[in-house]
Amino acid sequence: MLKINTAIWIFFLSTVFCYSQSDSLKLHGIQIKSHEIDNGLSKPISKKIILIDTIKVTTEEYKWKLKVISEFKNSGSQLLIEFYYDQDSLILIRFTELSKEFNYGINANKITEFYYENDNFIEEQISIQISNPIIGVGIPKPSKWNEIYGYNPRFTFDFLQSYAALLLTKIKK
Repeated sequence: MLKINTAIWIFFLSTVFCYSQSDSLKLHGIQIKSHEIDNGLSKPISKKIILIDTIKVTTEEYKWKLKVISEFKNSGSQLLIEFYYDQDSLILIRFTELSKEFNYGINANKITEFYYENDNFIEEQISIQISNPIIGVGIPKPSKWNEIYGYNPRFTFDFLQSYAALLLTKIKK
C-alpha cells in the first residue's frame, strides 16, 4: 500500500513539474521573440492619432508589432501598450503604466503582460520595474503598489483585456 501511495505522489509531482516547466519555457520563448522583434524594429509602417472618448491614442505600426500610447485625460494616467505578433498570430500584449508618484528620472513602471498561443490567452504576469535610486528604499507588497506608486486601480485584468480589444477594433478601422 505504501509503495502505491508513493508511486501516485511521484507521478503527481512529476506531472505538475513537467507541465509547469513547459509553460515556463513557452513564456520564455515568447519573451525572447518579443525581444527579437524590438531589436529588429525600423521605421514604423504607419502612425496615427485617434481619440476614444477622452483618451488620446497615439499608434505606431511595425511589421510584427503595434505600439500604442494612451493618455487618459480624466485620470492623468498614461499607458503604453505593445502588441507582438508571430506572423499573424498574437503572442503578447505588454501594458506599461508609468508611475504618477515617481518622475524626474526616477521610474517605477508597472508592467502587465498577457501571453497568447494561437491567439488564445494562456497567462498573465505582473511586475514592477524600478530605477536604481529607489531600489534601496525596498519594494512593497503587490497589494500596495497602486497606493504607493500612484498606479491607476481601475487598470484591472478585465479592464486591460477589454481595452486591448477595443484598441484593436478602433485602430484597424
